[in-house]
Amino acid sequence: MPERDTNGPKRAAVVALRYDSSLPAPLVLASLRGRAAERGVELARTHGVPVVRDEALSAALLPLDVGSLVPPEYWEIVAKVFVMIRKVER
Repeated sequence: MPERDTNGPKRAAVVALRYDSSLPAPLVLASLRGRAAERGVELARTHGVPVVRDEALSAALLPLDVGSLVPPEYWEIVAKVFVMIRKVER
């Protein structure tokens, strides 16, 4: 989830997603960088929200607007993340 800053070390970048079967695709709930991203991960873990680290996926989804749906080109990888989370929760 870190993002490369050309002027320094890696910085955290987080994209929060929600799957709702009534929607045509997963929804972007949050897009956070830096300290806000670190705090978002802390809050997610505190509240039992699964956190999956995938730097390439979060970098690809980071430009999306909060409230937008994940574009079709990312459905397969996002679906794999949700399947992995479901398996771990069982």
